[in-house]
Amino acid sequence: APLARRRATRSLFADPNLFAGVRPHQSGDPMKSIHWRASARRQSLQMKRFEPSLSGPALLVFDIQTVEGEYWMLVYDDKLFEDLCVATLSVARELVGAETACGFAAATFGGSTQRYIYLPPRADRPQLGRIADALARLTPESSAPLGHMLAWLPRRLAIGTMIVVLSARSPSA
Repeated sequence: APLARRRATRSLFADPNLFAGVRPHQSGDPMKSIHWRASARRQSLQMKRFEPSLSGPALLVFDIQTVEGEYWMLVYDDKLFEDLCVATLSVARELVGAETACGFAAATFGGSTQRYIYLPPRADRPQLGRIADALARLTPESSAPLGHMLAWLPRRLAIGTMIVVLSARSPSA
């Protein structure tokens, strides 16, 4: 359940803030997971166990194009663009409030020569302000198709990052 807080039974990641106890050492376990105090008490190596991570980092991908057609046509709907900005900031506020690492990406120049605006996922409170600033710099003119930006992102994201695409267009295209 995206954006929900439920206990996970399994996950690719463990949350180091949710300590769940110790277990005996198995071959292949990393050295940094050894619980030294428990190992000294039990006279054998003990490993730290953590609860599965509920949610990994999230990246909000803002689709600049509000009207179907080629990205270079520079046709857009102002009201829809503004509504999409409000929705994006609302989702970002919810994620940051739930202490989930949240990032932002959009395919627009945004006042610079860079083709994309990209903020890597972070879990601190000031990230919401950074996302709001990036949204304020957005222009409704796209610098690249959404598909190109989605192909560009995986090299910059950690494995398990949830990508949330916010778009006003039909997903069939």
